[in-house]
Amino acid sequence: MKKRSIWIILVIGITLIAVPSILRLNEDNGVEKTLNPPEETPEPPAEIPKGILVNEIPEDADILFVSMRYVLNDLACLDENYEIKTNFLSDSECIKKIYDAESDVLASPRQLYAYDIETGNVTQLTNVGYDFSSSKPVDSYRIMAIGAGDDTDGDGIISTKDEINIYLIDLAEEEIECLTQGLNLTSINNPDYSKVNEKILFSAQRKGVFHNYLLRARNSLSLECRFS
Repeated sequence: MKKRSIWIILVIGITLIAVPSILRLNEDNGVEKTLNPPEETPEPPAEIPKGILVNEIPEDADILFVSMRYVLNDLACLDENYEIKTNFLSDSECIKKIYDAESDVLASPRQLYAYDIETGNVTQLTNVGYDFSSSKPVDSYRIMAIGAGDDTDGDGIISTKDEINIYLIDLAEEEIECLTQGLNLTSINNPDYSKVNEKILFSAQRKGVFHNYLLRARNSLSLECRFS
């Protein structure tokens, strides 16, 4: 009888010790659950606005370059978590945004970007209907660029196969001016701008012959040309 009583007391004692522990464990589990935030649902990247995106070249920019990297924000190049597909260059939908096999040209126009070497930051400067192939700064808010602004060959894509001109992009005024419009030049290349005399020197082909050209500046970069 005594032994039975002892076992009952032991069981009751263990139960009294164990129950509060179990309750505390449940409470702790409940606290842990509240500390774990719910997983966020991935959201698609924001659409890039059309037009000139900044009013001056970023102060920390070291390099201006042209690129079509913005297409990697397109849903065709993103997976279900809106991350860039690891095989985007071989993905049938994404590659359509990059290259047009039928016309043998880039499928999307290249835009202007600024790059900060120290931080690695890249800033998109434009999102316009021009395909730029090169660019150079004139000052903190103007950029001289070579590119195509019209679909002159009628293939539905603005590319290097269209008429190429030199453009002046004014970020502050959000304006793009064609500096060589109507001059009937082809193969424009190597433009260089002098801040000292505000002139652009470049080479281009006219009637099958290459010449060096000088664009004289008046109030802004104008269209007076000199042949050499």
